[in-house]
Amino acid sequence: MTIKQVLRSSYRSLLIISLIIAYGIAYNLPQYFYIFAINELSRGNLSQFIGWQFVQFLIGILSGGLLALNSVIYEKYIQTYLQKIRNKLMADCKMKLDTMS
Repeated sequence: MTIKQVLRSSYRSLLIISLIIAYGIAYNLPQYFYIFAINELSRGNLSQFIGWQFVQFLIGILSGGLLALNSVIYEKYIQTYLQKIRNKLMADCKMKLDTMS
């Protein structure tokens, strides 16, 4: 199956690709916010530092959720594709058996 066929096959493939991109952004975003947290800590603003840490924590939870969601959708996509292959093989096998009779 080529990439074009995968993308044309269903909306799930586009959803999987967009979730992978969103996960990559959400995974790396806390590292960017860490700069702001350290700047606030160096200025002596402990409450702002804790706020930035909380934002990093929430984004970390979001990225974990995106990864789990992506895994579930990807596994369902694989199972659907394997089921189509199995059905095609069974149909071909039945056709061969019918022609032998």
